[in-house]
Amino acid sequence: MHEDAVELARIIGNPRGESSALINLASLYKKAGKLKESSKKVLSALAICRQFGFRDTESACLINTGNIYMHSARVKDAVSYMCAALSIKIKLGDRKGQAQCLKNIAIFEGGLNDHEACREHFLETVKIRSELNDHKGRADCLIAAAENELNRSRMHDAEALIGEAETVNPLIPDGNIRDNNAALMAALRKKIRGD
Repeated sequence: MHEDAVELARIIGNPRGESSALINLASLYKKAGKLKESSKKVLSALAICRQFGFRDTESACLINTGNIYMHSARVKDAVSYMCAALSIKIKLGDRKGQAQCLKNIAIFEGGLNDHEACREHFLETVKIRSELNDHKGRADCLIAAAENELNRSRMHDAEALIGEAETVNPLIPDGNIRDNNAALMAALRKKIRGD
């Protein structure tokens, strides 16, 4: 079906539609574990976006490419693509998109054991999520940042981040998310205590 959408968009001369259909197709291939096919489709979409100046969709292509590289264990490439996407999000003034890119970069840096850069990017994300009154996103990043500190045996810093997450968690409207966060924080506290 998505192949048909790509072909139809191409026939009617709709490059934005073609690039979007290619991104959707790439996502399906990625979910199916077909990373080479996924990469080909998203890079085709990226070429169209760059040709026609679709900056918002270009950043989506870069994010998808970064995620594909992360799944392929090419973490440094993943960080590069995510940084390129972040640059576009900054130029577009897309604060929510910036926060998502920064969070992904932090996660990828954690995979590279660059815990200091990981911490910096998580905390940048927390700041943006605070500005956006995104309590769920803020709590999520605080918990992830606490886990990063725990991974580098900085128990005091991990505890402080958990404490901040606990002040944000009650502001999240969805009770299931609040409960999940509380369970994650309790598990991190157990690790801090060595239980």
